Amino acid sequence: MDTSVIRDEAIPYRIWGAEDIEPGALTQMEHAAQLPIAIKGALMPDAHQGYGLPIGGVLATENAVIPYAVGVDIACRMKMTIFDASPHIIGEKRDKFRKIIEESTRFGIGKNTELDHPPPHDVMDDPSWHDLSILRELKTTAW
Repeated sequence: MDTSVIRDEAIPYRIWGAEDIEPGALTQMEHAAQLPIAIKGALMPDAHQGYGLPIGGVLATENAVIPYAVGVDIACRMKMTIFDASPHIIGEKRDKFRKIIEESTRFGIGKNTELDHPPPHDVMDDPSWHDLSILRELKTTAW
């Protein structure tokens, strides 16, 4: 493999939430995927323009580490979804769970990410949220 020649075409990579990703981030990922050391890539729904790689971009490389290919606010708009179900059940009903996630999670810069009525969950009732001021301040954001 000649690591000094940029590919004419980018390696295939997966994009989640493409309709909400800004053009600058898409361009950055396209350029990164043309690197001769790139072997796989992905762009998350929270992606936005970064430095060497879009923030929310993932690039696997062969025999290389790219220190500049990192953002400063990774997962800044990602959401956690908790299902009280075994991985086996989730696997069997994958489409149903995907629909629930897509309908109840908001992605992308400028989206209103506050839920009108956050669902109750034991994690959010944990008394540890009151132990530190930063946890108290960020509980609503975490919810």
